[in-house]
Amino acid sequence: MVGVVLAVAAGLAACGHEPSGHQVAPKSAVLLVYLRPQQVYFPKALGALEKSYESEIAKVPANDAMTSAFRSVVNSTPWISRMAIGKFDPERKNTIDIKQYAKYDSDESLDAVVIVWPLAEFTPGLKGLMVSATIVVEKDSPVGPVKIKRKDIVETISLENAGAPLSSEQLASFHVSDHRQAEQARAAIWFSHHAARIKTGLLLDLSVMNQHARTFLETPLEN
Repeated sequence: MVGVVLAVAAGLAACGHEPSGHQVAPKSAVLLVYLRPQQVYFPKALGALEKSYESEIAKVPANDAMTSAFRSVVNSTPWISRMAIGKFDPERKNTIDIKQYAKYDSDESLDAVVIVWPLAEFTPGLKGLMVSATIVVEKDSPVGPVKIKRKDIVETISLENAGAPLSSEQLASFHVSDHRQAEQARAAIWFSHHAARIKTGLLLDLSVMNQHARTFLETPLEN
């Protein structure tokens, strides 16, 4: 990536209330996870290389892994009752469907909405795999949603550590002085064996991210 993480869409801007004046009751929140359509993103400078791996990228279960990870966070956070997948505005890329959000915000059975925007992305040169997420807790109020707190979480694992030890030949292939050749070699290793190193890297990144997310969400008011 990496660029998750995450920027929560405009239109959910908080008003100027003091967060200490709000309480969030147990089992009174929904967690909305906004999954991007592409599974794993390449750095913009490597667009041509990314295009050559389109079919392989589509097979990487990054969104499934992130869905499972955040569902486990919900299951271990008593004041969040359930998780839902956030919808994007069909006409504006990467903009949330405000109608869906408004439905949850106006739900009288909910006292808060937690928004998560995760992203899986390769670091520059494909040297690592990054998973990032922005988590925002929005409290309902008579004048609209009030942002209680926000956290950006970023976890990165290197190509070398995302699986079994690499051979000396593999290591030599992506340490060459020719940057383009090195990037091609790293891509080939990431996607070899049905993208095994990507899948392993995702799980390792997400396991650490989950620990930070649980700590952050342990209480809705304290950072």
